[in-house]
Amino acid sequence: MGKNTSRHVLSILLVVAISVGFIFFQFRNVKWNVVFDVLKNVNLIYIGLACLAMFLYWWLEAVVLQRFGKQADPTLKMGTSFRITMIGQFFNSVTPFASGGQPAQLYLLTRRGIDIGLASSVLLIKFIIYQAMIVA
Repeated sequence: MGKNTSRHVLSILLVVAISVGFIFFQFRNVKWNVVFDVLKNVNLIYIGLACLAMFLYWWLEAVVLQRFGKQADPTLKMGTSFRITMIGQFFNSVTPFASGGQPAQLYLLTRRGIDIGLASSVLLIKFIIYQAMIVA
């Protein structure tokens, strides 16, 4: 192994070790028998409906992105719009105050060759539609 490869492996092992230690620390006082009792009583229909609702939300967000993004880039496909939506959701989840989703989506749209002004407008329209649906 080269020097860079061994350093890379060591970095990965360090991250895994810290993650495992953190997980053990967080769950040190959990009463697992209570957790399993609660899980036995969960109604799977509600879990399925919640998953369906989340997927529907993501899909509708991708539809809005695709509908307005197609005006800026006629080659924009629904699958690409869904991928951009999911990457935005990921960055919303991992950044404080969900501040990273739109910049990540803007980067992906500009990487597709869409002008940054048009891409910003598409995301702004998507945001306005989202806010209108929240208020309605």
